Amino acid sequence: RFQRKISASRSTWAGGLRLATCALPALFAEGATIHGQLVCKGTTFDSPDGKALSLQNAQIKDTLFLSKATVNGTAHLIGAKIGGQLACDGATFSTPQGEALNLQIAE
Repeated sequence: RFQRKISASRSTWAGGLRLATCALPALFAEGATIHGQLVCKGTTFDSPDGKALSLQNAQIKDTLFLSKATVNGTAHLIGAKIGGQLACDGATFSTPQGEALNLQIAE
């Protein structure tokens, strides 16, 4: 369990990033490059009044796993480039207003 958001904007990860089955307010990784998988299976992102997951313009060279994740707040994947799959089976996206999941110009 993380008490504060993770801010990893414009960071570079030599391998994958694994945040499976944890709870955190938010993950901000805009413009980050992850040279493997981003694994958030069963993770809870809880920021109902704002961005809970922000991967704008991020590059994930392999798969992004959000399977069974709970995203309370907005999930911004605008312009994200995912080299493998975007796996969201069993995931829940919710926000009190606006878009729960934004995939504009994502690849």
